[in-house]
Amino acid sequence: MKVIKWIGVGVMLPFAHLANAEPISQQQLNLLFQDLTSKPTALVKQFSQYSVEENLTVFLTTTAEKRPDELVQVISQLFIQYPQHVRLIAQIARELGLPNQAITIAAIEAGIDPTVIAEATAAGPEIANAQPIPNAPTKKNPISAN
Repeated sequence: MKVIKWIGVGVMLPFAHLANAEPISQQQLNLLFQDLTSKPTALVKQFSQYSVEENLTVFLTTTAEKRPDELVQVISQLFIQYPQHVRLIAQIARELGLPNQAITIAAIEAGIDPTVIAEATAAGPEIANAQPIPNAPTKKNPISAN
């Protein structure tokens, strides 16, 4: 009897994540964000009750609206909690307008190789106020051209 019980558990375990595979309601979202003193870790832990694939966009959008200062920390916690979805989390964060540098920092804080989520750019890192670097004066041109 115990063997049959363990076989049943072994067969059903891979399908356990489908138990809550439904979209999160607005009321459930409001309950998640009701406690303003809860830390990003607790917020992600509460979110883990729901299906990630179906609700991640709504969850991150609501986090950006209600707790914009904690968005990077929430993303870092999501990277830790759901390492199989790091590319999806990074893509949604980009769609929300989060800079690549902030997403990379969140990945590093989560212990994830940033090259996994980094977008390839030929221009290098983003610079807020790019000003030209003046040319060094030479004997031929004692005054910088810039």
